[in-house]
Amino acid sequence: MLAVGGGCQGQILKTTFGESGTWFMGLLGGVLGLMVAIVIVGGVSGAHVNPAVTLAVAVSGGISWIKVPIYWFAQFFGAYIGAGTAYWLYIRKNPNFYPSL
Repeated sequence: MLAVGGGCQGQILKTTFGESGTWFMGLLGGVLGLMVAIVIVGGVSGAHVNPAVTLAVAVSGGISWIKVPIYWFAQFFGAYIGAGTAYWLYIRKNPNFYPSL
């Protein structure tokens, strides 16, 4: 999900620097990425795509508190992998964006 969202933010940055794309495309891509993530994992895990969702489900009694750290670890690990992937793909396409790297 974060790879799609990060990629959409890269699209917005490209728009800022005068290339193709609009802010709406970035928003639409982020929303569609979230929708796809919910559809894919909703039946398996209850769509725990956010630590706040996991906390709310645990407070309401939907899952046991023992599972909460496992879900949180998976969510943060997936977020870092997705953000790193989007960063790597964007820098590879535009290496002069961050000249000090």
